[in-house]
Order: sequence, then structure tokens, then C-alpha cells
Amino acid sequence: MRRPAPFRSWLVALALVAWSAPAATAQSIDRLLGRVVSEVRLVSDGQEVREAQIESLIEIRQGQPLTMSSVRETIVHAMGMGRFLDVRVSAFEAGEAARVEIELVPLRDVRRIVFAGDLGLSERTLRATVVDRFGATPAAGRAAEIAGAIQELLNDRGYLRATAQPRARGEADADTGDLVFDVIAGARARVRSIIFRPAEGEAVRSLRDRLNISPGAGYDPAELRKQLASYTDTLRARNYLEARAVQEEKQSERGDTVDLMITLTRGPLVTVEFTGDPLPPKRIADLVPVAREASVDRDLLEDSERRIEEYLGAQGYRDADANFEPIPSGDQLLVRFTVRNGPLYRVSGVVFEGTTLDPEVHLRPLIGLVVGQPFMQARLAADVNALRAEYQRRGFGDARIVPTLTDVPGQRTAREAPVIVTLTVAEGPCTYVTTIDMTGNTAVSDSEVRALLTTRGDAPLVVSTVVADRDRILEEYLNRGYRLARVAPAITYADDRTGASVRFTIHEGPEIIVDHVLVVGNDRIGDATIRREVMLQPGQPLGLKAITDSQRRLAALGLFRRVTIAELQHGSDYLRDVLVTVEESPATSIGYGGGVEFQRVDQIAEFAPRGFFEVGRRNLWGKNRSVNLFSRISLRRRTETVAPADVLPATEQQQTNLEYRVIGSYRDPKVAGSSADLQVALAFEQGSQTSYSFRRRSARVNLSKPYGPWWSLIGQYSIQRNIIYEDRINIVDRPLIDRVLPEVRIGSVSASGVRNTRDDVFDPGKGALIALNGELALRLLGSEVGFAKTLLQGFIYRQLPSSRRIVLAGGARLGLGTGFPRDIPLTDPNGDPILDSNGNPLTVPVRDLQASERFFAGGDTTVRGFQRDRLGRPDTLDSDGTPKGGHAEVILNGEARIALSRKFGVVGFIDAGNVFAVVNDVSLGDLRAGAGFGFRYNSKVGPIRFDFGFKLGTLQTYRTNSEDRFALHISIGQAF
Repeated sequence: MRRPAPFRSWLVALALVAWSAPAATAQSIDRLLGRVVSEVRLVSDGQEVREAQIESLIEIRQGQPLTMSSVRETIVHAMGMGRFLDVRVSAFEAGEAARVEIELVPLRDVRRIVFAGDLGLSERTLRATVVDRFGATPAAGRAAEIAGAIQELLNDRGYLRATAQPRARGEADADTGDLVFDVIAGARARVRSIIFRPAEGEAVRSLRDRLNISPGAGYDPAELRKQLASYTDTLRARNYLEARAVQEEKQSERGDTVDLMITLTRGPLVTVEFTGDPLPPKRIADLVPVAREASVDRDLLEDSERRIEEYLGAQGYRDADANFEPIPSGDQLLVRFTVRNGPLYRVSGVVFEGTTLDPEVHLRPLIGLVVGQPFMQARLAADVNALRAEYQRRGFGDARIVPTLTDVPGQRTAREAPVIVTLTVAEGPCTYVTTIDMTGNTAVSDSEVRALLTTRGDAPLVVSTVVADRDRILEEYLNRGYRLARVAPAITYADDRTGASVRFTIHEGPEIIVDHVLVVGNDRIGDATIRREVMLQPGQPLGLKAITDSQRRLAALGLFRRVTIAELQHGSDYLRDVLVTVEESPATSIGYGGGVEFQRVDQIAEFAPRGFFEVGRRNLWGKNRSVNLFSRISLRRRTETVAPADVLPATEQQQTNLEYRVIGSYRDPKVAGSSADLQVALAFEQGSQTSYSFRRRSARVNLSKPYGPWWSLIGQYSIQRNIIYEDRINIVDRPLIDRVLPEVRIGSVSASGVRNTRDDVFDPGKGALIALNGELALRLLGSEVGFAKTLLQGFIYRQLPSSRRIVLAGGARLGLGTGFPRDIPLTDPNGDPILDSNGNPLTVPVRDLQASERFFAGGDTTVRGFQRDRLGRPDTLDSDGTPKGGHAEVILNGEARIALSRKFGVVGFIDAGNVFAVVNDVSLGDLRAGAGFGFRYNSKVGPIRFDFGFKLGTLQTYRTNSEDRFALHISIGQAF
């Protein structure tokens, strides 16, 4: 790639400025060396600089003698920030003292990229190439590299003498400017002649007719390559697997014309044939990839032989044999594979010999070979390694396991060969650790080193554990800043190998100390926000863990596209500057989208188009604070069955409901400099549940704090106004509180404790999640009703040791709630109060929970044999089967998730649960169960799942309908 000569010189000068500057300034300050410095002044673009980070790098100190080393260290420190093109130090007489002025020549930031001149191609094409390779606002230091990429693009599109020269444009005192590329594309070269080799033949004539190029036409190398590739793909699809088309060009001296030579090699017409025992058709393309590789060379065919034999061996055909034979005939080539499976080896028994351990207790559980299953050589090798590792773990470091196969007498046939696998163990002596010593350690005491070891005296010697101990010791030294530390373990065996001494020889090397921590690249985000997450401090050891933790903590802020932490070495061998370079993410983020929600309610399919819009602003006030506005809207057309009384026929009504949700939130993830996460949100909602519609206005304040990597505590205060309307519960079954208090204000506090050890939030394979939440609503908190609720949840995930990913998942949920007594005035159908004989309003005590606070179950995340919210007992469902909810729920889930490929998987599940009217009604004997199966597709937005559940047991019948046996659920994410 050619680069403009001026920029090559500029880059060389920039790279060497740190070394050349001291020499350049030495003459001007040589006569003042040794004088006391009376003043140090920083200037940039004629203005005095007052920036704490830069001032901390200045090694020339007021009141101290001026030395050449302090000048050199100052220049190296400042240049290490990468913000300055040059650093110049000047000294002036000030009586008997010296006044020092340090000029910082800034390296301008790029505000935008501008293309000027004769572009040849569209500006959009040039910009897309630059942005794809270098980003939207690349560093000014990459100007020459970008210019080279532009020239390369133009050359590849036929502008063979194109040039691109970069230059800066902007005000002299501005921090940012435009990076302009003056492009001279010139005229696109033209094709003077085209020669095809070979000159004749059907393939050449076909290629000549297909190419969109002829003498006199403009030359576009990239387009020509594309056309040639398309033609060779066509030939390969016709089984000319070795077809090739290569273009060569000869440019004229002026670069305005080219002579082309296109060489076409069609190769033979290839046919691959299989004889002997058949192979599965779906595996042939992988076992013999001649079409995918577009080749039939001998190496590929020999590899195909090996793959076939390994595949058959894995199926139990230990003597499988595959051979290929190329048979040329004119312009055709037949490749014939002859496959012989041989007999199917089947495990008839597994026998252990020579062991002192109980094989049934200690050895057989490690064996993957299963009696009655095909014998696999790879499985046997894995079993031998597992047994050897077990013996080594027990101190038998010299143990050997020798496998042998023996035919079962009289049972071998041409098609099957039952074998007995004998594993003969030569245990050797059991070696115990007699002493553990270390030498060379001064920074880390013997007791601290021993605390890191898992090797113990008087315990069996495990060599792999000694190696792991070495790594732990080395890691401790690296974390303490000893970057050159080395640890060498040595094991000395007794003559009879029953005992061994272990010695760790430690070469500590020097301790590396942080001199300065420099932060560059930040514009909107304050230094304090970044430094708070950096675990490295001046004067402290440069530890490896501190670097990785700092990188992780900065990335976790979500404020940066890229974070790099580099070490800068200067004059001292033991001091390092740490350069933290960040690339900020856009402060404003916008998201939008749409879709269709599907659910089936009472045998009626409902489709609801929906869309959302989200806008967020991060980095408020230069700190990691953010505001976000999320809005969602949906139109749901609902068909309802109306049956006012038993004597009237049921009728159906259709109506379209507008559903929306608007949430504005503020977040401070490090409130008051602590590790607590503060969130404040206002929400406006209107939506539909299965048995009612609602409008809600709410505000909440949430404070969460992590405790270690797994635990977190969450506290919340919320106040909301709930309005229930279009209550679909039969009027005679409707809870009293819903009739007399359709609109209510609820103020509550809640606390939660969460332990989360899952390895993945969306699709966990191991770990567990345990959460306990308690909520209390009181009039003192602004609530019109009082209640207490608690929800205990636990989920566990285990991945089975298998070549295919199989995850067993289980979950349990227990929800309990109770309302505090409240006297509710009775009203007539017109809403007027009912009075007693004395004229006083009649009241009735109520302990029910509001509809919005009751528990509901059934659906894609609870018991999947039921539609959403339709699980319940007769006292939590009305006479039409509409759910009323309850004060308690129990949900149990079990699921097996099996991956078929990287994208697809299947599941089998069984769920059980129920909703209870009051807490005292909870009974495991009343749980209703469902089972089923499902499919998973791992998309970019998460697992898309299709679950088909069916109810177990007797179906319930209601006044106007009855339960379906089956339920289909489609959603994103796992059920739990």
C-alpha cells in the first residue's frame, strides 16, 4: 500500500519526538541546569493550561534544581498520553533562578471526515470503506493509513493512478477539526485487449459471452473478479470441481489502459461413487467434502478415507476400512470409494484386573463403555485416561492401565463381534508427600505461600496439583506487581517412590510500581467517574488482577465502546505509567421496533400488533448516570362471551382495546460514590389481564446493592393508583373488594434478597437462582389498603456430562399474601350507600387483596398445560372459568433441555401448581399438573421457544365452556 511521502515523514517524526525532544532542548537549557526552578508554566496554543492530570506528570518541580533527567521524564510522561504532537521545554533566566515553560502541541481530535476533489466513486462508497475499517471518527494519527485504504479501494475499482492526500482543517485554537482527504482519482483505465487461455473450447466461449467486459470498456478489477467467481461457481455446481478462472493484467506506463489475460481451467467432470457398505446420505458431504473444498487432490481424498474410518469406528465398526480409487476417462474423473464396515463390535462386559480398589465403587462409575452398546475406541481411550487420572489423584503417579479386547467364545459372526474389555491395572507404589519447602521468597512469607497450596504433607502426591499450586503462587506474585516472577516446582522421590518432597523455587524479580495513572479519550465522561473504577493507584504495585478488574469494571459501566489499559515504561526499570484509553459510546441511544403478540384465550386466537420506541441519555453531568424513556403501544381486538344470567343465552362481543406503557426512569449505579444502584421511575400504563382491564399511574424508588459476586439486596418504595375496569369476572362471583374499590391507591415498601450463580441469564446451563421478596402496604406509606405479601423462588440448573448439551432445570415458587381488615361501605346498584335502621352506612369487614395484588397462574412461565392465568380451584375461578386470583400460589417446574445443534434444541417438561383463595387452603394434594414438549431456536435476541403443553387428570367444566386439553405457547426466553 503506497502512502504519501509527507505523512510518512510526519509519522516517523511523531514516533521519535520523545527521544529527539530532550536533545533539542538541551542546548537552550544547558546553561541553566542546576539552578533552582522559580516557576513552571504549562501552555498550549498560547493559553495557560490548568489540568490536574497533566500537572501531576510534570517532574520539573518549583523550588528544586533543574535537571536533564526531570526534563526528559516530563516529556516522556506527557507524550505517553497520546494527546500531544510535541512537548517542548524552554528555560529562561530569572535572576539566580530559572523559569521553565512547557509548551504542549496538541494532536487534534477528528470531528468529521471530508472527501474533496475528483472522487471517482461516490462519497457514500468511500465513507463506508473508511467507517468499516477505521470507525466514524478515527484518530488523526491514522490519517496516512486511511489515505492508503482509499487509494487501495480506487485502484481496485480501476483508477490505477489514484492518490489521496490527508490534511487537517479547522481553527488553530480548536480542540477538534475536520480530516480532509484530497482525492484525485483520475480517469478509470480502459481495457485495451483481452486474451483467453486456452483460446478455444466451449467453456471459454461461454465465459466470453457471460463476462460484461470487452475491449474499450472501463476496467473494474473487483467487478471482474466477482464475475469470474460466479462463473466458476456455475462450473463447480455442474461437478467441474477444480474449475478456476484467473485474471492477469498488464498496465500501460500511464496507467490508462490494461491488457488482460484470463486463464480458465475447467478440470475434469468429477463423479464420486460409493460401493460396499452404505454411508448415511446426510453425512457424505462432511465425510468426503470434495464439493465444499472444490478439489479432488490426493491429500483431501486420503483425509476423507480417514474421516470415514473414524466415523464408522465411532459407531462400533472397529475394523472399518475405506479406500478410494481415481479412475480418469477422457475429460471425466470417477472417484470410487469402497467402504467395508466389518463386524459391529459390541461390549459384552467390562472387567478390571490388578486393582486394589473396589472396582464397583471407585472405577466403574468412571467408565463410559456400556454393556450392550457398540464398542467405540475413542470412548475406551477416554475411559483409560479417566482411570489414570483417578489413580494419580490417589497418589499412584506411576499407575498404568492396559486395555485388551477378547472375543466372547462362539459368538463372533461376520456382522457382529461381542467383546469383553479387560482393563489391567499396574498400580505401582502410592506416593505420599513428606515435606513441602519453598525458597527464594521474601515478598511473600512462607505462611502466605502455604495458604495458597492445595498440596498437603502426609497426603497422596498429585503431580497435577503441584503444577496448579505453582500457577497459584505465580498468580499471587503477578497480582502483587512482580511481573518477572518465576516459580519452579521440583519433586524428589524416595528410592522406593513411597515418599516425595516438594520444593518451590521462587525467583521474585523486581516489584513494578505505578508511577502515574493517565486517562485519555474521555470527553463527556468525567475523569473522576473513570478513576473510581480503576483499581490502580500511584505508588501501588502494578498487579495483574488490578488491571483485569479495572478493565472489567470500566466495561461494566456500559459507557464505552472500547477500553484499553496499557503500561508505559520510562526512565526507571521499576516504575510504569498506566495509560487508560477509552472510546466513549454515543450519549444518546434510540431504539424502536414492532411485532405481533399472539395468544389463545377460550379457544379464540387473539393477535395484537404492537410497537415500541425508546430513547436514552447516558453520561449525565459527566458521570455514569442516565435517563431513559420507554413507550409501547398495542391494539388488541378481544372477543368476549357475555352471559348475564343462566336463563339468557350467551352472546359474543368484539372490541378493540388500546394498550400502552410509558416509563421514564433515572439511574445512578454508584450513588453517593458507593456500590449501591439507585433507580427512580414514573410509569403510565393501560392494559388488559385475563379477567380485567386496568389503568395504572405509579412511581417507585429502587435501591440495590451487591454483596460479593452472587448476593444482592434490593429495597423499594412504590406508590401507585390502580383503576380496574371492564371486569370480566361474573358479577355474582366477583370479590367484594373489586366491586366497591375499583380505584385504589397503594403505597408499599418491599425488600428482596437474591443469590444468583447462573452462568447465563438467558439460557443457563449451571448454577442456581434463589430469591425471597417481602412487600408491606400500610396507610402510613400513603396506601388506602393494607396487605402483606411474600414470594419465595428457587431455580437450579445442571448440565449433564455428555457430548450433546443436556441441561436439567428445576424450579419452585411459593407465594403467600393476606390483606389487613378494612371496613368497606355497602352500596346499591346505583352506587349509593346502603343505610341501616338508624341511618348509618352499612359496612362489611374485608381482608381480600386487590385484583392487581392477587396471585394468578397458568401460561408459558408457570404451568404450561394451561392458558394464561387459567389455573385455579373452583373458589379462585368464576362459574365461567374466568380467573379471580388468590392469596397464595404454589408452582413446581421440571425441564430437560437438549441441544440438537448450535441453533436448535428440544425440551420435555412437567409442571404442577395451583392458586388458592387463602393461605390456609394451600395443599400439595390440590396441585394440578401439565406436561409437554417444546422446540428452541437460538436467535440473536434470545431463545425463541414453542411449547406444547397438555393437562394431566380430569378436565374442568364451566357454565359456558370447558377446559381444553392442550395449550400452545410462543415466546422469547426460557420458561424459567
